[in-house]
Amino acid sequence: SIVGARLDNYSDFGHQFSPRFGLIYHPRPQDALKLIYSEAFRAPTAGELYGSSSSIKSNPTLSPEIIHNHEAIWLHQDEKHSTQLSVFQSFWRDGIMAVGTDVNGIAQYQNQEKSRAIGITAQQEWQFKPWKLALEGSWVKSRNQTQHLDYKAFPASMLGARIGYHAASIRSEFYAIERLMTGMDDVVGGGSGSAYVTTTTLPTYHRLDVTGTWHPDRQTEVQCVLRNVLKNDNYLPAIVTPGGMPDDKRSLSLGVRYNF
Repeated sequence: SIVGARLDNYSDFGHQFSPRFGLIYHPRPQDALKLIYSEAFRAPTAGELYGSSSSIKSNPTLSPEIIHNHEAIWLHQDEKHSTQLSVFQSFWRDGIMAVGTDVNGIAQYQNQEKSRAIGITAQQEWQFKPWKLALEGSWVKSRNQTQHLDYKAFPASMLGARIGYHAASIRSEFYAIERLMTGMDDVVGGGSGSAYVTTTTLPTYHRLDVTGTWHPDRQTEVQCVLRNVLKNDNYLPAIVTPGGMPDDKRSLSLGVRYNF
């Protein structure tokens, strides 16, 4: 079992206690089952606590946002491959949001929002020298239960693949990395209603990168990266720009690192 805790003390709102508990069971030497509970928080900012003279009223009684996390994990590892599968659920309470408080539209930050997220992640790695292969994927659904909105600033589904080759004779490694992401909106925080902008779902994000690293000696590393090999037109969620923010075009970079 694992037991931990963190105590933070802030001069403007007081202290916050964040516990963490975990149970670990080994049915076989190469397998592990984990059950984890943890809490985290976000402290209110100075602007949220004290507001501004023209548009936001102060609220010195604001509390921090609290997140309760529950996670179940299965791990397997042997000489040639490893597997990890996890299922999680998170509850977010006392979310800080701006609420209109008078006829002049002057708002005040209050602890009113609640959210919930559930998801699953999986990772599989194989190593057959000199080759390495890795696959990973995830699915997440996150919803604001107060405003009845789905969060889509991050992908709902992700798939990734990585294949690598270690060329010992020339002291180099080469990797090809493929990523797919779906379920993202073009504008962060969008939704229905007059207080939100209209959003559209972005096309599937698809990007292939290739890297090569050479170690001429123990202290020097030379790396070449070719990004977006297939020159796909990918977009990521933007703060306010409809249509999203363009991702990197095809590019080539070369870097050198020397350790001393």
